Amino acid sequence: MTDDEPTTDQATRSLTRNALALVLNTVVTSVLGMGFWVLAAHLYDRVELGRDSALVSAMFLLAAVSELNLGLALPRFLPQLGERSASTVLRSYVASAVAAVVVTGAVVLVVPHVSRSLAFLGQDAGVAASLVVAVMLWNVFALQDAVLAALRRTSWIPVENTIFGVAKIVLMVALSRAAVGHGVFLAWVVPMAVMLVPVNVALFRWAIPHHVRTSPPASSIFAGEGSRRKVVRYLALDYAASLLVQGSLTFMPIVVVAILGPEQNAYFYVAFSIVGALDQMAHNIGLSLTVEGAFDEALLGRLTRHTIVRFGIVLVPGLLGLVVLAVPMLWLFGPDFAKHSVTVLRLLVLASIPQALLHLYQAVERVRGRAGRIMAVTLARFVVILVAVVLLGRHYGLAGVGWGWFLGQVVVLLAVLPALVRVVRQGRVAA
Repeated sequence: MTDDEPTTDQATRSLTRNALALVLNTVVTSVLGMGFWVLAAHLYDRVELGRDSALVSAMFLLAAVSELNLGLALPRFLPQLGERSASTVLRSYVASAVAAVVVTGAVVLVVPHVSRSLAFLGQDAGVAASLVVAVMLWNVFALQDAVLAALRRTSWIPVENTIFGVAKIVLMVALSRAAVGHGVFLAWVVPMAVMLVPVNVALFRWAIPHHVRTSPPASSIFAGEGSRRKVVRYLALDYAASLLVQGSLTFMPIVVVAILGPEQNAYFYVAFSIVGALDQMAHNIGLSLTVEGAFDEALLGRLTRHTIVRFGIVLVPGLLGLVVLAVPMLWLFGPDFAKHSVTVLRLLVLASIPQALLHLYQAVERVRGRAGRIMAVTLARFVVILVAVVLLGRHYGLAGVGWGWFLGQVVVLLAVLPALVRVVRQGRVAA
């Protein structure tokens, strides 16, 4: 046995454990989230439900912009920051909170004048202020999970989010019975604010001090002359790439409406939402690879190979099972969805395989600090998929949209596959 084998075994076990915890968190939050909205549809009238769901959607969108992509930056940097970890986390919280105030404040001042559906934000200062606070809280809530992942404390995340998900449902029912206005929105905000306290107490009193004691002294992530400039450039490009990803997810339903109409988009959106959970799982597996690679970049090749082998054995058969079970799954939404959404759902599920490999490639480049390549791949993926979806969707309907999404992922993967194969081969040789 060589000297580094115990370290390698520890890293691969940690990667597997953390990735499985994050996958479990995705499953738990998806199930509880679906239950929340199904129950909300029965407890609230359509007008109030529509307004509160718009507030929650706005909270997500504004948080995606104002979080500054620190949810991906912290897992990359925190493993190497040593005694500077606590101050970095606090600065990240403050930066995202300030950005939330600026971005959300601007939106609540402007949007009521340009959108009738959101005019109520200009008529109720309390609701507008609540949205600003909610985005601030959601940013910190999301960042604390990123910190837990960076510190290899991912087992806490599904526990935390299970408590949060159950608390949302219980509070929503209570607010409905008490006839409190904006009960759906408040059911999100209040438990979120409460959960921030115990989690961050545990972080700053135990998890971060333990990380500092057991980690080497803080190191320069991008060593050499101009390292600060390199870090700033990395953060800016990675942030731009994350905005492009969010934009592409938001833009897809708009494209489908434009080329096929709202009815076809309803069938597409159900399939797209189901596959969104698969994409989140792949993202979380890539996040685990980023964390372990950041702890020891010398193990990156072996960790990448381990990730592909270990999770490929589990996920690929699972995805193929979803292809087979697409019809009975869509029957839950109604017979029309089982008829019209099945082909596009199957193609979107199959596209999750090349998409997962793209997540791994980006995780590798994130460890190496090559944000320019991450941005290039993200931009190429956006453009190729958009062109393919528009061209094929106009000629072949929803099936064409599915083929465009699938082929777009494959084309971009083929462009980066040689680099990913080299990383895997290095892992095999090192092993």
